[in-house]
Amino acid sequence: MVIETLDKKYEVIRYLYSDKHRERYVCREKTSEETFTMIRIKEKKWIVKVMDFLMRQLENEDFTDLADCFFSEEHLFIALRYAEGMSLKDKIAYEDSPLEERLDLGRSILDRLLIQNMPDYFMNDCLTGESILIGSGMSIAFVYELEGLGDYQKTRFSDVELKIADIMEALFADELSKKTLSVMERFIKSLKKHAYEDLMTLYTVYDELVKEILTMDPEELAVPKTKAFRAWERFLKILRPVKKVVAVLLILASIGFLVWSAYNNMQTGKPAKVFDYIGTMEIKK
Repeated sequence: MVIETLDKKYEVIRYLYSDKHRERYVCREKTSEETFTMIRIKEKKWIVKVMDFLMRQLENEDFTDLADCFFSEEHLFIALRYAEGMSLKDKIAYEDSPLEERLDLGRSILDRLLIQNMPDYFMNDCLTGESILIGSGMSIAFVYELEGLGDYQKTRFSDVELKIADIMEALFADELSKKTLSVMERFIKSLKKHAYEDLMTLYTVYDELVKEILTMDPEELAVPKTKAFRAWERFLKILRPVKKVVAVLLILASIGFLVWSAYNNMQTGKPAKVFDYIGTMEIKK
């Protein structure tokens, strides 16, 4: 199958999926030999709503992930840069990445969003664990599903903040469960409260947060700060002086028993019992 425009020919090399709104393929443009993800919009109501929006995005030179948009045989086609790599979801599930690497990943994701300078709808669409792909050198690429494209105008930056909060919770799930990264907890809470006006402000706060975390003592970061762990620590602190008191009382009790035993034997005329040990302590003769 070949999808043609006035100056391009996209050869379908793989069919991906279809639903009532969209059909998705992997295509190769014959002239440039570049690979694209091609989405055919089947919902005619969407076409009327989104055509002007998409054409404006084609004029956005920063948004290079959106490569083309055109009509062919009464259908609307959207060509997006083809992305490959390990999904963020799989990386988190199958790789035990150190904290510094995960902090860099978070920054790289925000970097990529800033570089693409895409509207809120596209950011919200690509910010999932399955749609963020990690390539060589920890490069980031996005897969776009164009879910709910017909209602693109309903998406707000507050929706994007919630998606970023989900990503941060996934990246730092271990530290958050142990309560060892309070600054990240506060950042995620601020995202959920829609504290940021735009992506640049959000990125600046995250960048400062990363610098702060990297100056922290790694040993301190490794110690859990959950309520149960803190209660156990308090119990151990209370127990330390008690253990000393108990040890002293045991020694005094042992001495008291020896004195009482000697005195009792003197009163009855019986020979005193000779003890070589008190517990594990040897009595030298």
